[in-house]
Order: sequence, then C-alpha cells, then structure tokens
Amino acid sequence: MKWGDKNRRRRFRWLYPTMLVVGLFLLFGMISFYYVRTNLLTSGLYPVEETLLEAGYTKTKTGFRKKDANVIIDIQWNAKTKVFDKNHYRFKAHQETTFWKKTYVDKETLERLTNGQLSNQYGFVQYTKVNKKDWLRVSPRLIAHAGGTVREKEYNTKYTNSLEALRQNYNLGHRLFEMDFNLTSDKKLAAVHDWHHFGNKDDVAPSSKEWKKFQGYGSPETPSRFTTMLIGDVFDQMIINRDMVLVTDIKSMEISKEDRITQFKELVSEANKRDKELLDRVIPQIYHQEMFGEIESIYPFKHVIYTLYASPDSGEEVLDFIAKHKEIEAVTVPIDDSRLTPKFIEQVHKLGKRVYVHTIQTYESLTKYAAINVDDFYTGLLTPQDMAVYESVSK
Repeated sequence: MKWGDKNRRRRFRWLYPTMLVVGLFLLFGMISFYYVRTNLLTSGLYPVEETLLEAGYTKTKTGFRKKDANVIIDIQWNAKTKVFDKNHYRFKAHQETTFWKKTYVDKETLERLTNGQLSNQYGFVQYTKVNKKDWLRVSPRLIAHAGGTVREKEYNTKYTNSLEALRQNYNLGHRLFEMDFNLTSDKKLAAVHDWHHFGNKDDVAPSSKEWKKFQGYGSPETPSRFTTMLIGDVFDQMIINRDMVLVTDIKSMEISKEDRITQFKELVSEANKRDKELLDRVIPQIYHQEMFGEIESIYPFKHVIYTLYASPDSGEEVLDFIAKHKEIEAVTVPIDDSRLTPKFIEQVHKLGKRVYVHTIQTYESLTKYAAINVDDFYTGLLTPQDMAVYESVSK
C-alpha cells in the first residue's frame, strides 16, 4: 500500500464524523426553526413578507405592491411606529416580534390589512379572500355621515364627502360610509351634498373635470380645502379596502325620475368598470316606495335602506312595505320623527330588520337612542371607540 493511500484514509476518517456532526447540527437547527415558527403561528403572529406575498403582493424597494382592478396598492411597514401604511390608510399592529430577521405581526392586523383570512397549515401561511358579510350587521354600529367629520387642529368640518374624510374615519375604525351624490353638468356622479352650499355657491352643477379640479370645503367653511371625488374615486378607495361599505344618499326627492335613473346607471357602470363585487358593498337609500322598483330595474342590490326623512308613509305603511321586500334590511328615521317609537322599533325587529337614526353627534344621544333599542347610528363625530365604551358599560 502506498503511503498516499494511508494518508487519504486518515483524512477521510475525520471527515465522516465531521459531516455527521454538521448534519446533526443543521437538522437540529431546522427542527428548532420549525418549532419556534410553528409556535409563533399558533400564538397568532404571522410573517409579514410571506403573508403579503400569499395575498398577491410583490416585494419592492420600499415595501409591497399589487394592482387590483387597475388600482395600485402600496404597503409600507414602519418598524419604529409599528404601523402599516396602505395608500395612506393606517393599520397599527397590536403585537410584533422579529425571528430570523423576519418581522412577525399579529394575525388580526394582517387580516385587516389584506382584507383576507389567514390560517396555519403545517407551519405554512395560507391566505384566502374574506367571505362576503352581512354588511349592515358589522361592528361598530356606526355609519360615518357624509364620509365623517374631518378633524383638524383648529376645526371639525362636516359634509366634506372628501377623500380626507374617508381616510381619517377609516383609520378611526369606521367601515360604513354614507355619502351624498349629485350629477355634474355632464351627468357624472359627484360626491357632494349640494351645489349651492358646497360648489360655486350658485346652485349650478360644474362639469366632472371642473369638479375634480375644485378645492372642496365643508361646514363650517374654513380655510381648509379637501380632495373632491367622483363615484369612481370612491370605488377606488373601496378596492383598496375591501371591507369599506358605501351607503348612498342621492337626493331623489329633489330631482326628476330621469336623473335618478341616470345616477344609478352611472353608479353601476363605474362599479362594473372595476369589479362587479363592489355592488355587493353598495347600500342604496330609497326615499319613497316607487324608488325601490326604479333601482331594482337597474341592478338587483342585495342590501337596501328605506330612509324616512322625506317619506310621507305612516309607520304602518312603512312596516307593510318593508315586509314585502327582503332586500330592504333597515329603515332610517330622523331623531325628531314621530314614527320613532319603541313600538315601531319592536315591530321592525319582528320583521328581522334594523332601525337606524340620524344624525347624532354626542355620546349622550348615543345612549339615549340605544336605550330604546335603536340598532345603528349615523354620525359625523362619534367614533367606534365611543361605541365600544358604550357597549362595555351597558353589558
């Protein structure tokens, strides 16, 4: 035997144990990694990057991005503040940790961020789109009136129907948004209460292009100006946040039947250009019985509210009408309306439908009407946190 062969065997004699030790070390590391990761998932902490990739996002230099119905959605994570920014909508993480240089965040925050459902399948993240909800029964029992109040350092501004209102009030926890709409001069649907008080103050409708360039304001009018929207812009926000629900306030009692039909045709057309699913999250308000047939001939809306502030119907006529139509899931009553009685509320509930009131701005009003079993409340100023306080002390 040659000397070189003996030397080679000596080297290999140490190589095999070394490989075995390394292999055992790697195996132990893999088992430890899987064990810790599984425990994190079981405890409700999910990896941000993997979750967003599963939800259809791609990684960018600054965060994550995807295109949904031609809307670009960008998400950035701020590790210092523990906040996700999604097209200026903010999602504060309840819990956060780091494992193997990867950020893990609580499941609830990631589900709200992605509008989906997460599950743990053998240590791997599974993402599914959120199931359709009974939108009129979602928490927190509040509808943000005219998009909700815009809160600034010096002012509280109502009736803006603006992008700023949607963003701020969504960030405060609102998910149901009532918004006012009127036709522009070229028959496009603009988010505005009326042209006299919130347009050029001449009661003349501008064109859609003029409205998009307009610097919007609210009530009271302050130096602040807000981003105006057409119905398509509202739908774009609803694509970004697929738990955002629109309640329409189209001033049908002030316009012709022809314009009413034009408004809803425009609404349906703009939704269909993006995603027909949007129409499942549009809840039209009707103001008289004939209007129900008008809108149903345009599109079979699944959820409808009969709002009574312009209706001449008696309480008995209202009950008879809503009993005939399963799509009418709620009635909205002004707080000073004589039809708003405990008996009327009880009768509506017996039909399996809900009672809303408008518009309340104080906690005192909230408690007053909740005490007579009103289900939900249109509000400009109250927040879901106010509702949570009431529910916690009323149990």
